Amino acid sequence: MGWRQTIKEWREHKEKITAAPYNWTKEQIRNGTAAPSIVENLLSAFPNHTPHGDDDLHIKLMSATMFGGGLETTVATASFFLLAIVLYPEVAVKIQEEVDRVLGNAERLPTVQDQEEMPYLRRVLLEVQRWQPVNPLAIPHAAMEDDEYRGYYIPKGSIVIGNTWSITRDESIYPEPECFNPDRYLDPKVPPAPVFGYGRRVCPGNHFADANLFLLTSSLLYLYDVKRAVDENGREIIPEIKMMIDSTIS
Repeated sequence: MGWRQTIKEWREHKEKITAAPYNWTKEQIRNGTAAPSIVENLLSAFPNHTPHGDDDLHIKLMSATMFGGGLETTVATASFFLLAIVLYPEVAVKIQEEVDRVLGNAERLPTVQDQEEMPYLRRVLLEVQRWQPVNPLAIPHAAMEDDEYRGYYIPKGSIVIGNTWSITRDESIYPEPECFNPDRYLDPKVPPAPVFGYGRRVCPGNHFADANLFLLTSSLLYLYDVKRAVDENGREIIPEIKMMIDSTIS
């Protein structure tokens, strides 16, 4: 396949994932079945929920950014959570004990309001994101003016990319960085890993992502036990960590 055909297919794929969630929401609005959402709220400012020109394009691109930016990263992080509790089954047991203690005999699933009462699970999720950050390199930024870092000159306009993976492996901050240890966050001096970016350009969906991960993981272990698979001889299969790289690590 030639490069022109490859680019054509990439463009078609990009257009599809950009337009699909936006058009789906507009269809729901026309049918009167749209649930409350940011897109629905933005479209409500226009007659008949129908923006034109740049307004339509900007809302479509914004919805695609939110949908795409939060989907793959959350799924990848949830996959690493499953890997962690399979490799470290004692972690899953402690989470289940905490969830059971908080919910008791309540006939409901965990809610966001339960987070404060589940500090161990919150530490586990912090450690999952540090242990295997799905975005090992931050989104590129540009230097607005000449700068210097540790004697290295950075001219204005230079592309600067934060090395999140390197930060999460800094032994002066995270001793034994390859070890999965949620209790490292019992020390208030240990900061969460900067997996959502830096400064004013930090990911605007960080709180939404944290809430989604909490609801997913707490509900999963409230309802199910996650066990290692066994081979034909009945021996447990210990998963290996093997990475695939696309726009994120998974």
